[in-house]
Amino acid sequence: MAHTRQAWWQASQGDHAEAIRTYHEAIAIGRLVEDKRPISSALNNLAELYRLNEEYEKAIPLHEEALAIDREREDSTGIVLGLVNMSRNKLMLGILDQVRVQLAEAAQIADETHLREYMQYIIEATAVLRFILGEQLEGARLFGAAAMELRRKGNQPDPSDEKFTAHWTEKIRETVGEEAFSEAMAEGGKLSYEEAIAETREWLEEGQE
Repeated sequence: MAHTRQAWWQASQGDHAEAIRTYHEAIAIGRLVEDKRPISSALNNLAELYRLNEEYEKAIPLHEEALAIDREREDSTGIVLGLVNMSRNKLMLGILDQVRVQLAEAAQIADETHLREYMQYIIEATAVLRFILGEQLEGARLFGAAAMELRRKGNQPDPSDEKFTAHWTEKIRETVGEEAFSEAMAEGGKLSYEEAIAETREWLEEGQE
C-alpha cells in the first residue's frame, strides 16, 4: 500500500508526526476496502513508532488488533512479532499480565516454524521479565546470549529495539553492579544460540505449569 510506504519513509526521515498521520490514513483506507494484510502491517508499524516515542499505552491496542488479524490469516511471522512487541510494550509499562504466556507462545511458534531470526527478540524480552521478577543475573545472561547472536549476524538493530535493549541492560547493570553484570553477559555470550533458545523456552514454559 502506497500510504504505508510513504509513512515508513517519513518515519525514516524523523518526521514522526506526519508518519503517524499517514499510517492512520493507510489503516482507514485498508478498512474501507477490507484488505486485512496491509491493515496489519500499518497497525504494527504505527505501534512501533509509538514505542519509539515511548507512547507504549498507545501501541498495545494496535498490536492487539494486528495480532487478531494475523491469527485469522494464520500468519506465523505476524503472530510472533505481534506477541513479542505487545509484550515489550507491557514490560516498559510494568504490566506483567499474560507476558510470560505470550512470550511462551511466540517462542513455540518461532522455534517450530523456523523463524530463527525472531528468537533474539523473545530472548531479550524474557531477559527483561526475569530481571523484573528478581532474577537479575539470569536476565543479564540472556542479554549476553542475544548480543552475541546479533554480533554473529552482523545486523544493525532497529532504533526501537536498540532503545529497548539499552534501557534494560542499563537497569540490570545499575542493580547488580558493573562487575557482576559484565561476568553474566560474558557467560551468556558463551551459550550457543540453540542453548539460549532452549533455556528461554524451558523457563517460559515452566510458568505455564
